[in-house]
Amino acid sequence: MRLALPLTLITAFAASGNPGCSPEDTDEDRCGGDYLYVDGGCIDTSAPGTDSDADADGDSGLGAPCSCTGTECELMGMPVPTGGTITGCENVPTPWTGAELGCMQTNASGVGPESWFANGFCTLMAVDCEGDATLCDEGNVGDLSAMTACPAGSARLSGSGELDVMGFSATLTTALCAPLCETNDDCRAGETDPVLGGDPSQYECHELDGVKFCYDPRNLSDDASAEAF
Repeated sequence: MRLALPLTLITAFAASGNPGCSPEDTDEDRCGGDYLYVDGGCIDTSAPGTDSDADADGDSGLGAPCSCTGTECELMGMPVPTGGTITGCENVPTPWTGAELGCMQTNASGVGPESWFANGFCTLMAVDCEGDATLCDEGNVGDLSAMTACPAGSARLSGSGELDVMGFSATLTTALCAPLCETNDDCRAGETDPVLGGDPSQYECHELDGVKFCYDPRNLSDDASAEAF
């Protein structure tokens, strides 16, 4: 499965300087600067991968739009789904056996595998990394063998992909959760991707192995599989 790099190893970065929510009286005023108050948190609308017009349905659950703030949100311009402070996924059930909370993001950095998650995509995920120790010593996320299920009303997607970064290589086997659906209207239709210059998103009610789930199918590997819960 082609995913943004899920590494937990983060080298030294400068402090981001992003403000948090300010304790104002109204939702309109409680976030400063380019921040927008959505689903109980402040989203940086100027940050790559964030669209203030994203279809935030208010549930902050699996598949909802999300953003990341902090110095650990990316590595060499490449999104780190489980890094930083994630906003927008407050109703994703955590803790979840074997999984970590993730905010998937579009990766157009040219470093690591491409991924397409317009305005962020809340998920639970686990990754098993096999290959160069430089990547894999700290490249595992959660416990893939223990993440055998996803919350009711969602699908467990699994697949594998190759990662090549600065001459190092590894195979990533990934599992993540995505919400079930009936039609494309259930899947944040009509959004655009600010990372890709406003290109239309390709979220759809995709069917795989007889399971319908909200996802951008460009992120699915050839060996991807799905199981409903």
